[in-house]
Amino acid sequence: MSADQSNMLPCERLEGLYLKGERFNQEWLVRDKVKRGSDRTGGNFSIGYRVENKDGTVGFLKATDIGFLVASPKMSALEKTVMVMTEQQFERTILGICNGNNMDRIIHALDYGDFHTHFNGMHDVVFFIIFELAEGDVRSQAIRSQREEFSWILHALHNLSVAVQQLHSAQISHNDIKPSNLLVFNKQLQKLADLGRATSNMTIGPWDGLPYCGDRTYVAPEFWYPNTFPHTGGKIAFDVRRASDLYLLGSMAYFFITGQALTPILHSSLRPEHQPAQWSGRYEEVLPYVRSAFGSVIRYFEMELPKDKSGELLREASQLRTALVQLCDPDPTVRGYPISVNGISSRYSVEKYVSLFDRLSKSFRVRYQER
Repeated sequence: MSADQSNMLPCERLEGLYLKGERFNQEWLVRDKVKRGSDRTGGNFSIGYRVENKDGTVGFLKATDIGFLVASPKMSALEKTVMVMTEQQFERTILGICNGNNMDRIIHALDYGDFHTHFNGMHDVVFFIIFELAEGDVRSQAIRSQREEFSWILHALHNLSVAVQQLHSAQISHNDIKPSNLLVFNKQLQKLADLGRATSNMTIGPWDGLPYCGDRTYVAPEFWYPNTFPHTGGKIAFDVRRASDLYLLGSMAYFFITGQALTPILHSSLRPEHQPAQWSGRYEEVLPYVRSAFGSVIRYFEMELPKDKSGELLREASQLRTALVQLCDPDPTVRGYPISVNGISSRYSVEKYVSLFDRLSKSFRVRYQER
């Protein structure tokens, strides 16, 4: 073993090893490491590898260990151990629920397990989960300002909205929807991945008490400021989580069209006195100013949407703009589909957006191909 390898943590030294999974007692050969994107929330807590079993099934292995956990140096070894085990067990539980409910737009967990290793007289445990292997994430697929890609964008939003609907139907919130977590399997199929920051209304989890537990680059504006969220038995209310997921869903549309994350643009559009570092009041009081900034952000989004020869937004583009305004409304109490329309039971329901994005994708594809 080289000097460089000797300085590696256990989860960084898995190449060439065989790991035995617990689900089907299969062995997986660990091949090469997979580089992770810079915006992955879990990037500081795990290492990715390509793996293969004797049947030729190829997967993506996410591995972590106690030493790799980035946490406060004040935490004891016992506290770190409990944290890793709790997070691992919860993610496996959530993935089991997704598999058991045939959520076909959620990344499928193929296997999981623990690997015991000894090195330099030390005993360590590597925890791993093996997933379906995708071609990549949507950052490599999203192409700006090309009309032929607009139908793909709408189709990807349809698949993403299906994924969110599947999670919400099981009372699970993803909490970390972003470009690196929407994986591409082929041009027609995208799946939502990385449930490491999920919460469940039915199961106790490690993130229950945190209002927002995902990547703060994409966080909804209500989490920027001091606020009070309703708790039920130590949990953030499920509607707070659902409203956040809707914002994250809408912000993906913004990314697909503009190539940028919505949250930093919205934040930078605020006047200095209305930004979180300067504002000492409640969110309800600063909301009008956030809404004004949101209006300018939407105007930029509109400029990037496809238009006809007269400069008017195409029909599908106009409806996508309306959807974005609803999904990313700065006021979480009115975010989502208007409940007075078509008798939907909750404005946080994703059902209407599933239908909308599917209809827009098909409509645009037919109209474009006919030209």
